[in-house]
Amino acid sequence: MAAYDSRASLSIVIRFGHPSKIKTRRGVASAIEGVLLGSHTTRDGLIEDVIEYAKTHNSGCASDSYLAQETVEMAKRVRREKERLREVLERRLETAAKLPGFQLLESIPGIKDTSAQRLIAEIGDISKYNDAKAFVAYIGLDPMVLQSGKNTGEHLHITKKGNRFLRCTLYLCVISILTNY
Repeated sequence: MAAYDSRASLSIVIRFGHPSKIKTRRGVASAIEGVLLGSHTTRDGLIEDVIEYAKTHNSGCASDSYLAQETVEMAKRVRREKERLREVLERRLETAAKLPGFQLLESIPGIKDTSAQRLIAEIGDISKYNDAKAFVAYIGLDPMVLQSGKNTGEHLHITKKGNRFLRCTLYLCVISILTNY
């Protein structure tokens, strides 16, 4: 079944409110009409999943319960907030696209607009770092330094003392590169 906060799932919850009210394929199809941008097989698969769910699951409340109505209202609020968030992200992208370095970051395979925005936001002004070592330390990718008579300092983990959000974004970019290229 689709994610609980996907546009299709929210439309189904808002339309029916309770599994017992889902009766036909046509009703589910009309609830998700214009929502799914994918193929017909995805649409048909979702319809079958919803029908199967409605047949095999019992709800914790009656179809005329205030809880069912509250679920519909909550789904409407989630849909409104998702739309508001989408608008904010679009404005943020427009602002970020004007910043120096945005196109340069996007030219790197595996880094798209959202990742480039996050990197720019976390890095800030790149000129504030004196050299590459300072930048690596800010990210927290520098190795720990633990040396003693027997320990040479090899095979040590990174310090992770830097900006964890930037480190996480870079990690996700590397994973994207590795899986897509």
